[in-house]
Amino acid sequence: MTNNNTQNHLTQNYLTQNHMAENHLTEKEAGHLADNLWLYRLRYRKTREAMAKGICAFDDYRHYEYGTLVPPPERLAQFAERLHVSVATLSDPPDYARLLKNYRIRKVTELYCLLPKKRQRNAILNLLRDLVAG
Repeated sequence: MTNNNTQNHLTQNYLTQNHMAENHLTEKEAGHLADNLWLYRLRYRKTREAMAKGICAFDDYRHYEYGTLVPPPERLAQFAERLHVSVATLSDPPDYARLLKNYRIRKVTELYCLLPKKRQRNAILNLLRDLVAG
């Protein structure tokens, strides 16, 4: 299973086991939520730690963003407030086009994809992680 298929499968299992009605999200909305948490977090230049702070454990937030867990309604409302959007916006289809309109993001993505070796791509990821960690 690919990573995306694994995430979708895990989300589907979680939703089935925990009753989608309880979370007020359909399966499709729950999938959009994971992508939108990531997209809006990046838009506002927030770390996962900053998103989780005072709302939930870091690992819980990471699972919400990966789509392996769905946050309860009260946490979802807190995340929406932190990201300056509505809960409905977080469950709407993600707007990847908006992200790719940013020239720098497009350029970094292009250059990363053009690196011929996996070792080089991993080195770039590690460099960026180190720079962000400060």
